[in-house]
This record gives sequence, C-alpha cells and structure tokens, in this order.
Amino acid sequence: RISGDERQYVYKGVDRLIYFPHDAKVLEQELRNLELFHGSKRIVQLVAAVISRSPYQSRESGTPPLVLRGILLEYYPNGTLHDALQYLEP
Repeated sequence: RISGDERQYVYKGVDRLIYFPHDAKVLEQELRNLELFHGSKRIVQLVAAVISRSPYQSRESGTPPLVLRGILLEYYPNGTLHDALQYLEP
C-alpha cells in the first residue's frame, strides 16, 4: 500500500531463485508498452517501476547494479483481461 493512499494496486514482478534473462526482457518490454499507452482510456495505467539492487549478483566485489524488479499497476476488479475477453457478448 502506498502511504496515505486508499486505492488498491497490483504488483507484477519476477520472483525466482534462478535468474532467467528472458524474464527481465519481458518485464522491460511491458514497461515500455505501458509508457506508450500512458493516459489511454481502458488501458491499465502504470503507477511506478520498482527497482532494487540485483538480488542475483554472485560476486561480492562492487555494488550490485540497479535492476527492474517489477511494475506497480492500477487495480481493477472483476478478473483478468483473459476473463473479460472470454465472456464478451457477440
């Protein structure tokens, strides 16, 4: 929850024990797509990009780089996009 904010949000991220570069690329592409559709109606809006030091660094030397860990999105009730598309009336 964001301090002082009563709205609900969805956190979308990758939380694995093993690093897969493809996961990061997919998340970065989703972030770019959300930036492209900023302000568009009927598109979930990005609230924040969540970054932290890389949890996958295996060397002790140096400071781990900052990496994209997830994205914080507006929350909309009533299921997923997949659910909504399945129940569209013709």
